[in-house]
Amino acid sequence: MSVDVFASVTAALVMQDEGAASAAAPTAVLGGGTEGTAATVADAAGEGLGGAAPAARSADPFGGLFIPLLLGMFLLMIVMTVMQGRKEKKRKAELMSGMGRRDEVRTLGGMIGTIVEIKDDRVRLQIDESTKTRVWISKSAVESILRKGNEKAEASDDVLASDAA
Repeated sequence: MSVDVFASVTAALVMQDEGAASAAAPTAVLGGGTEGTAATVADAAGEGLGGAAPAARSADPFGGLFIPLLLGMFLLMIVMTVMQGRKEKKRKAELMSGMGRRDEVRTLGGMIGTIVEIKDDRVRLQIDESTKTRVWISKSAVESILRKGNEKAEASDDVLASDAA
């Protein structure tokens, strides 16, 4: 018997969602069937004596905020990407301006060498001390400065000072 009530209530809810009038709703026995109380399917759906239908639940899991949330996340990703790009560009500009002769640098290709000469857009590296092998590379190919030339010069000055003493 309870299966028939469930089927009737489900049918009434489907008709209500489709906008069909539920005035001529079929009757179903409610309350376990012992009292024999007859009620309409509209009463079982909650429309009872008041006549006003209960508020339908939204199928949207975010309560209508899905698109604004999606747009907000998209804007956040764009802002973070732009900020990271600016940060990297600033770091690269500081690296380019800080390069000097006798700095030991690493290139994007993995070569490690000492700067011998600097031109406008390129750098001459000495990559082998024994054969004095030198190559020209683009300034933008320098990935990092491993050791400043001044530190090397100061270290050699300290060695000379200790030898003189």
